[in-house]
Amino acid sequence: MVLFQGLSAATAVILGNEMGAGKLKRAEGYAKNFFILQFIVTLLAMAVCYLIREPVIGMYRVLLIDTSGVWLIGIPMAFIGGLWLKQPIYVVYAMVMLEEVYKALLGTIRYRQKKWLKNLTVEMTGQA
Repeated sequence: MVLFQGLSAATAVILGNEMGAGKLKRAEGYAKNFFILQFIVTLLAMAVCYLIREPVIGMYRVLLIDTSGVWLIGIPMAFIGGLWLKQPIYVVYAMVMLEEVYKALLGTIRYRQKKWLKNLTVEMTGQA
């Protein structure tokens, strides 16, 4: 993100200087070059993000309950309440919060199954 902001700031300064000096053709050439450079940097950043996605995501163990609550309940309720039913924001917010009821129910079921009950120190060190 900082890279893109820096590149944008540099573009603005250089183009501003050239246009302010009346060198419009030169500014146009710089603009074309910066456009191409920004595109190349974007492709490189995309490739880096793609290559490191698994190691980064693998550091986090996201519970199915959390993600399914957002995508199956929260977001659809926001769409239905806000865009389809045209409800006021406090009603839409209450509808979105139904995902907490869903997560509480699934969380209670998971709690009773005791699948979460593990010795974390043994799992992290690999010792039994």
